[in-house]
Amino acid sequence: MKIRNGFVSNSSSSSFIIAFDGDEDKLEKKIKEIFGIKTKYPIKFPDITQTIMDCIGEKYSDIDGIKEFMNNHDMEDEKDGTEVDTTAIKYLKKGWTIYTGEFDDQNDAAEAMLCNSEIEYKDKEIYIWSAEGY
Repeated sequence: MKIRNGFVSNSSSSSFIIAFDGDEDKLEKKIKEIFGIKTKYPIKFPDITQTIMDCIGEKYSDIDGIKEFMNNHDMEDEKDGTEVDTTAIKYLKKGWTIYTGEFDDQNDAAEAMLCNSEIEYKDKEIYIWSAEGY
């Protein structure tokens, strides 16, 4: 029988990728446009836009950089199991910038919700999708 001493966690994390065709100053505005929640009901929603911006870790504008990141993190697309770098490279070749990030369900409510949700949004300026979860 094995006994584990110390802290045991059932927390999980999930990664996300953002391909954006615009400068960094416009990214937050675009995310707010997509995730901004307006309601007339007496429910206060957390600021999802700020949570996403806070969870962005790296920015890539070159193919070698994103390949190295993906190889180091052994990431696959949750939706279809393909390597994430093929999608990211396609957008890099179009001149878009790639942002990577991670949510953890042990942080605030907005981050926990995003961690446990599959995200996919695409329009002519931005593509956001969930990647590997662990």
